Amino acid sequence: MEARIVAIVDVFDALTSRRPYKDSWSVERALSFINEQKGKHFDPSIVMSFFCYLM
Repeated sequence: MEARIVAIVDVFDALTSRRPYKDSWSVERALSFINEQKGKHFDPSIVMSFFCYLM
């Protein structure tokens, strides 16, 4: 369970942070990507909890 939570948080941080090799994504774009990956890369229940936490 902890690894599933960290996976979403890590991807969100990586996408929304500027790196030397890429610009940062907007929060909306990052959330859209995470939502698209629900059930593929991310546990759907964890995604829903993450979205509820952000609201």
